[in-house]
Amino acid sequence: GEASELHVIVFDELDALARTRGTLPGDSSGVRDSLLNQMLAKIDGVRVLDNVLVVGLTNRKDLIDPALLRPGRLEVHIEVQRPDEDGRREIMKLQMEGLRAGGR
Repeated sequence: GEASELHVIVFDELDALARTRGTLPGDSSGVRDSLLNQMLAKIDGVRVLDNVLVVGLTNRKDLIDPALLRPGRLEVHIEVQRPDEDGRREIMKLQMEGLRAGGR
């Protein structure tokens, strides 16, 4: 059949979902490790599809299990730095223009 449009799967706060296995105190049942293993299996299944992009967001990449960051899974890492003072001012300016344009 025809190829469908791009589908994007976003995991926000990835460090909470995919912390390095065996490092979370109090997880003696292994529930979190099982969750991560399922996530790895599903991502492996998705990578054969040309129209699915998997994105993970975190501010603690150091806590994420290395198996998730290896090639073939979440292999492209883009670091977005905090904006400097001029950048923050520009963001506020753009947001305020949107508020004025919307009549608020």
